[in-house]
Amino acid sequence: MRLRAAGIAIAGVLALVLANAALTADSRKLFPNGVQLTPGTKQESADFKAEPLQFYRFECHVKSPTPGFVAALWRNPDAIWGRDLQGRPGDLRAEDYQLVPASDGLQDFIFYSRAQFNAVAGCLRVQAIDGPMEVESASISGPVADGEVLAWADSISGGFEKKDVTADAEQAALLPRTTLTMHSGGRLRIAFLGDSIMQDAANSPVDLWLEQAKPGLRVEIVTAIGGGAGMERWNHPEKWPTHDLNLKAAVIDQRPDLVLIGGISTNSVA
Repeated sequence: MRLRAAGIAIAGVLALVLANAALTADSRKLFPNGVQLTPGTKQESADFKAEPLQFYRFECHVKSPTPGFVAALWRNPDAIWGRDLQGRPGDLRAEDYQLVPASDGLQDFIFYSRAQFNAVAGCLRVQAIDGPMEVESASISGPVADGEVLAWADSISGGFEKKDVTADAEQAALLPRTTLTMHSGGRLRIAFLGDSIMQDAANSPVDLWLEQAKPGLRVEIVTAIGGGAGMERWNHPEKWPTHDLNLKAAVIDQRPDLVLIGGISTNSVA
């Protein structure tokens, strides 16, 4: 009995140690406590390692008398496409901004973001707009389970109606391979090509919604984004040195199954 009790006690200690180790590895502090931002300023955390296309949970304890921003930024120092050429070396486009509502007291602000297709690291940016902002604490955890992300998305969606993703005969004729994959399962790699409108669409959990609607489907999201960049800019990247608008590298070489083109920045059909 003593040996058994001792064994149970040791097992309990080991379980506690392992649980604490897992918690330490999974939940990472991003800022020192009590970061103070003056109006119009921003601060970025140190990088954390990230897995492409995995979702991460950001939790901030903030005070912002006027609305502010937090953003998940994804990085890859060796990236050859999808880069933010106006940011730090290695910054990728399609950063995921979230609006922090105004609050006179401290509030918990939680959001989830998917690491970009070619990301290897990420960081958190906090940004004050018209007023000061205080970040009492901020942490990152993940990758997180799909169900957790879906529950969060449903909680903030306002109960919008989800349409059936079954294609009719006319749509199936226009997109035969996409329709086949949707029905039979397998990988469906979708490239979102365009401006910040497409950036916002790609940053939604649309991949998880599709996988939920069609079991057996595995969706991969590629973002080919240029802020305020219409389609004509992708044809002439030499005219836009501050944008990484290499269509071959960002879209064609990624071999997507479906390309979605959209936004409001295209001035002409030509």
